[in-house]
Amino acid sequence: MVAGARQFHRYTVGETVYGGEGVPPTQGAQRPVHTQRPVLYAGLHPMEPSGYLELKKAVDQLALNDPSVTIDDSKTAVFGQGFRLGFVGPLHMEVFVQRLEDEHAADVIVTGATVPYKATLVTKRAVKHNRGETSLEIYDPSVFPAKGDAEILEPVVVATIVTPSVYLDEVMQLCDDCRGHVDRDFTELGNDTTSIKLILPLNEIISTGLFERLKSLSSGCASFDYSPSGFERSDIVKVELHLNKVPCDQLSLICHATRVRAVSRALCLKLKELLPQQIVQVDIQAVVYGRVVARETKRPYKKDVTAKIKSGGDKLRKMKLIREQIAGKKKLKSINKVMVPKEVFAMVLQ
Repeated sequence: MVAGARQFHRYTVGETVYGGEGVPPTQGAQRPVHTQRPVLYAGLHPMEPSGYLELKKAVDQLALNDPSVTIDDSKTAVFGQGFRLGFVGPLHMEVFVQRLEDEHAADVIVTGATVPYKATLVTKRAVKHNRGETSLEIYDPSVFPAKGDAEILEPVVVATIVTPSVYLDEVMQLCDDCRGHVDRDFTELGNDTTSIKLILPLNEIISTGLFERLKSLSSGCASFDYSPSGFERSDIVKVELHLNKVPCDQLSLICHATRVRAVSRALCLKLKELLPQQIVQVDIQAVVYGRVVARETKRPYKKDVTAKIKSGGDKLRKMKLIREQIAGKKKLKSINKVMVPKEVFAMVLQ
């Protein structure tokens, strides 16, 4: 039988094919295997645009025996064609990418892992822009609603932490830092061991390295497990990155309002460190709803325009050359476009 299937990820293990209306399935036919709903999304792009077809073939082959991965096409101005993959957790994503590199020798760029947010649109303008729908799923900062247009819901999980009682205070402090809910359930398990059950935002587990920090402060003795628990309303904002007051949408991100300054500061510092030196000065700004919350400056190349004047030359002539250089760079800054290499985008987004 020739099925003519071209996209393998649309089919799951256990599906049975039978033909004709009113024809019952054959005896012993199995129901499709239930797949988990993704809780984490990441972009996957080839290092070179010419490697898209090879990457697509490799992703399809790995997805054949991993039905929990969801695959959607994606395209960005920086990386070109690629995929938006859904995973059931951070470890699942790491294993999948590692298999791509080991089994298929794929050279890929993985953009930052994000969780899916939901928005309830509350203004007529936003509803009209969303084709009459009052709900919106947010997988990418580019579709984040404007201020006041929506109420944002973020995914939360029920987390269970088992730790030796001697580390209980440090574990509770870590949970507070990760915005854990105050409704906690403590259970003494004996042998100086305590089980803690609480509600945590899923993004905190991914973005703050909660598992690694928990292992570090408990000397590797604590264990951590979680299960999805729906969505809760939260104060989520979009952080935009501007280069010389020009928005750079590819480097925008979504985070909680309490972490805006720390995240923005780290992003600006990282970009300042990685960005190649330009002819003109580059002002790196993190902006939230039109307000600058962090800023760094990348100094330009500097040419000694007074080098051709002999030592002890006319001071007025030196000052004239310096003023002309400053005026020329100011004019160039107004028309010059900041060049950000693809490698810098990849390192910042990772």
